[in-house]
Amino acid sequence: MFDTKGSLIPSPAHKVFSYPTSGYYKFNLATPLDELIDSICSSSVSSSNNIRSIFNSLHDEINHDQSLRSILNGPCIPFGLEKNLSSDIGSILEMDLLPSLNSSFLDSYPDAHFKVVIQDKQLLAGRLLPFQGSGYQKFLSTLNSANVIGYYFPYAFPEFSISSQRDAFKAITTSLNICLSGPLEIVSASTTNPSLLINADYYSPILCMSGVHHVDDRLEAVLKSYGPHLEFWVLSNILTPGIEQVSEQWYGGLTIYQPV
Repeated sequence: MFDTKGSLIPSPAHKVFSYPTSGYYKFNLATPLDELIDSICSSSVSSSNNIRSIFNSLHDEINHDQSLRSILNGPCIPFGLEKNLSSDIGSILEMDLLPSLNSSFLDSYPDAHFKVVIQDKQLLAGRLLPFQGSGYQKFLSTLNSANVIGYYFPYAFPEFSISSQRDAFKAITTSLNICLSGPLEIVSASTTNPSLLINADYYSPILCMSGVHHVDDRLEAVLKSYGPHLEFWVLSNILTPGIEQVSEQWYGGLTIYQPV
């Protein structure tokens, strides 16, 4: 299902800016995977003594899954989330994950800024919900009862429209815990790897969070860079009334995870 770059091969029904992609937008993948996992192993998420072996086993399971193994051809970003009893995605972001990303990013780039821009001028609490059929409700329920580690694959749906990312996910069958990527693990993965979207030589993709939807269906949550800066946005997906955006900069992801 996935090509030699780790992106899902679109069907004619999918709205995609171009396929194959131009390669104009690139991630900063300078930090080795082992180093990123080391960072998670030293955090409070690692209540289990064998956290590294769990990461390794999950990677092996993906590699042995015939429908998914080629996704490993693309970027593979580890993340770790502490158990959270809240079921409100916006509250978790506002109270915990976005402040953590702010600290991590400014530690690495003290002359830059991290900011949150919400176009409807409302708080996030109560306004971001799992998208039905995305697998994100199960991901959130798992996080309610355990710490969660996993891999975020940001290159799974490059240049796909949001609706096409959600439609393409329906065709993926696996016994592994999988969902369309959403804000919790994307922000967590970016906290561990704050340089992912900062690239002096290339423009960076915009990370779509299509596993969730906003209560205003015109709006989507994304993470993007602006020059040397990093920004979390809730922005409009409908620039022309009734017409969804199809952008070469929009990259949707897949998340494969394991409770620990």
